[in-house]
Amino acid sequence: MKISRKLPLLLAPLLLAGCYEISMEFDVNEDGSGTYEMALVVDLEAIADLAGGEDVDPTSLCEESLNDAGGNELAGENADVRTENDGSICRQIVTGSWSAGAAELVEGSGEEVSLTQVGEGWRFEYDVSPLTDDMSEDEGEEMDPEMLALMGVEIAFSLAVTLPGSITEHNGDASGSTVNWEFNLLTPPEDGVLFAQSGSGGSGGSTGIIVLVIALVLVAGGVVLLMRRKASAASTETEQPTE
Repeated sequence: MKISRKLPLLLAPLLLAGCYEISMEFDVNEDGSGTYEMALVVDLEAIADLAGGEDVDPTSLCEESLNDAGGNELAGENADVRTENDGSICRQIVTGSWSAGAAELVEGSGEEVSLTQVGEGWRFEYDVSPLTDDMSEDEGEEMDPEMLALMGVEIAFSLAVTLPGSITEHNGDASGSTVNWEFNLLTPPEDGVLFAQSGSGGSGGSTGIIVLVIALVLVAGGVVLLMRRKASAASTETEQPTE
C-alpha cells in the first residue's frame, strides 16, 4: 500500500521531533461500498524545539513535510486532500471513497487492506506491519522502530472501522457496529493484522432475547394469578358455615 510503505520514510527526517499521530476511519455500507478518512498530525512545537532556537518556521516546515508525504500520492488521485494549521498543530486530512465490488478500498492498497463478503456480513482486514517494516531497512539502524520506541518516540496510531450488521469477530475494541484500535505504531500488535467481521441482523439477536424474556415473565405472571385465584376459592369454601 502506498501509504503503508512511503509514509514512515517520508516522515523519517522529523520522527525524532516528538509525538506523531496517524488516524484512519473506514465506513462500510451494506453493499460493500464505503468511505475513508486518514489524518496525519504533527506537533509544530516539538519541531520548533528540535530546531534548537534556530530561525526556522515550524509551520512552513510541517506543511512542506506533509505536502511531501503527498496525500494524493498516498491515497490515490481521486482522494480529497486538505491541510489544517492552527499554529501549534499541523494536520493533513485525506478523504475518499470506493464503490461496491472495487478491487481496492484505497488506491494502491493491494492486499494490505481488504474487504471480503462473508455470508451476509463483511470482513475487514488491515495489515499494519508494512508501516514500519521498511524503516530500518531503508534508513539504517538509527530508524529501527524498536530502537526509536526505546528512546521514547511515539507514533500514535488509531483505526476505526464501521461495518453493517452486528460485529461477530474482531481483535480490537468493539462499540456497537464499530471496532477501534489504538497503539504506538513503533510497537504494533504481534500478529500485525487488525480485523473485524460482521453478520446480518444487527441487534435482532438481542431483540429476540428480550421478547423471550417478556414472554416468560407474562407466562409466569399468569401462572401466579391462576394459583392465587384457586387459593382464594379454596379459602372461601372452607370459611362458609355448614347448615
